[in-house]
Amino acid sequence: MQRNHRPKTIHFVTSALIALASFGTQGTISQVAHAAAISAPAVYRPVVTRPWVLAPAGPLAISYPGCGSIQTCIDNAVVGDTINVAAGTYTESFTLNKAVSLVGQGAGATFVALSGQRVLTVTDATITQATRIEKLTFSGGNPASDIGGGIYIDNGTPFLVNVVVADNTATNGGGIYARDELHVSGLIVRNNNAVGFAGIGLGGGIFASSRAMITGAYVISNAATGNGAGMYLDNGSNSIIESSRFEQNKTPAEGGGLYITTSNAVLLFNNRFFDNSGEVSGGGAYFESSRVNMDNNIFAFNYGKTITDGVELGLGAGPSPSIVHGRHNTFANARNSTSNMRAIELGKDIADTVFLTNTVIDKYNIAIKVLTFTSDVKLNGVLWSSIGQLWAGANVTYSNAITGLAAFANANGRDFRISPTSSNNTNMIDRGIPSGLLTDIEEFHRPHGFGFDLGADEINRKPVATYDAVFNVTVGSVVTITPSGAGVFDPDGDPIIFSWQQLSGLPVTISDPFSTTFGFTAPMTPTTSSTDPQFQITITDTAAGGEVILKRVRVKISLNETPISALVAGNDSPKYVTETVTLTSTIGAGSNVTYTWEFGDGSANATTGISPSSLVTHTYPTTGTFTAVVTATNSVSVITATTQVSIINTPTPEPTRRYIYIPLARN
Repeated sequence: MQRNHRPKTIHFVTSALIALASFGTQGTISQVAHAAAISAPAVYRPVVTRPWVLAPAGPLAISYPGCGSIQTCIDNAVVGDTINVAAGTYTESFTLNKAVSLVGQGAGATFVALSGQRVLTVTDATITQATRIEKLTFSGGNPASDIGGGIYIDNGTPFLVNVVVADNTATNGGGIYARDELHVSGLIVRNNNAVGFAGIGLGGGIFASSRAMITGAYVISNAATGNGAGMYLDNGSNSIIESSRFEQNKTPAEGGGLYITTSNAVLLFNNRFFDNSGEVSGGGAYFESSRVNMDNNIFAFNYGKTITDGVELGLGAGPSPSIVHGRHNTFANARNSTSNMRAIELGKDIADTVFLTNTVIDKYNIAIKVLTFTSDVKLNGVLWSSIGQLWAGANVTYSNAITGLAAFANANGRDFRISPTSSNNTNMIDRGIPSGLLTDIEEFHRPHGFGFDLGADEINRKPVATYDAVFNVTVGSVVTITPSGAGVFDPDGDPIIFSWQQLSGLPVTISDPFSTTFGFTAPMTPTTSSTDPQFQITITDTAAGGEVILKRVRVKISLNETPISALVAGNDSPKYVTETVTLTSTIGAGSNVTYTWEFGDGSANATTGISPSSLVTHTYPTTGTFTAVVTATNSVSVITATTQVSIINTPTPEPTRRYIYIPLARN
């Protein structure tokens, strides 16, 4: 699109701020607000002439390749411009030193670092979240004895959207090192490594030393020689990590998936920690000197040195205690090996405190291990499932506890939703206490039914509906289709709505299609299998994330008929070959009857029309005894009868006699 050129014109661009969650002074959430765009004061700048255009009047969309190296493109751009990066692989290392957005076009827009360097460095403190780094891959960074292999954010807070950071190495922050605030959405951090200055590398995937606002990240298969193989968060007060997955990250130290230190009012919301390893403690996560709120998180398959020895969540070893408030979290050692696994371990050299509400703890040798007598654990609403020992140590108290088996949809498949079919789901459904948490890990409404469910999932069961599959009615009748059996209801007590529609068949007019029962007047024409009216009811649970079920019924419309009874067949045999046999049938009762005859000699059948009786004739070509079968049919019944037909040879005619008259002689 061509722009109007206006020399000596002054124009402005606006930037956006993000409204984020705020926490109470004790580390509990007072409000969680989603991102909201807020206009900042206008920033004025004069028009700048670029070498490739003449004084445009506003921010440009610049194409790369086509403007030199990516660094040249950035250097020649002005604040507010966007560089669109075409799909391809580009070996460059560069610095973003002004508020210029970088946006990949299509799949596979990848920057690979120059040898011995990182890929991207961000250095401008004026860069805000209005500057987007989007749909790009940063790979191959390996800065010698330096931090941030893929991306290093020294100053500024760009917004990383759908970015992939993979296969990078650094001392700390193998994938990303953020000294300023980190803001990401849809991030993938994969196969990065923190090797350390002296062998102790922190944050294999991500190292954040300020507030981190992370949504929808997938942090997988990263490694560190020190703490936090997946992510290391330091001084990250008021951070929010939500709807993210930490999987298969490994460290010989602590915090395989996530390590948090010296951070207050951190919220972990709707996250999954699977298959991470922290050999010392905290295979899933480890908290040191921090206050953390955990809502709707799942810790499963995390371990220590071996898959049968380790801790899902560890706390301790800092200069000050850690305090954790958790609601609706699930801990599951789903390998079903409990030799030395613990769900939670705390109090390593410090007095930590944990408060958990509506928790599921499944398959551990020791559910909770307290290492110091000054630490404290309180649980209100908990399912102890397949636990060898509830706790070891002191100061563990619990109330509203249930002992029984958990009912997960497919634990080995990493599906920890409540099974709707397992008989054990009654140990979890509606068994929690009021928690104030109004959504579950999939952001469906909580509570469903008659109470809060235990664990991260809040089940929403499908409505139940029972209808006969086929209804038989007569022409012209008033038809009412009603539920059968248990009827129609929602097992969670949620409001449900109904909608009937005709799918096929002879058209009818439905009365009250938005009820469990509907009616219509049957047409005056009988129907067949191809013209039977067929209907479908859609039953919808109106709760957020509600389930929908469909039920179908078929209506067979027939004449107002009497079933056939007392069918008798007969014939007038014996008959000679070639003589006509008369076959008859009568009925004791029945209406609109059609008769079909099978003569028993292999000849074609004969059908007579609707009548109270039947008479047919047939000539048999050979002698013998034949079983003739008559079938009487109407729309409500079918009945058969047989009669034996005897065919005999035609008799041989007697010879003709001739007489000769001989007169008598007279004497």
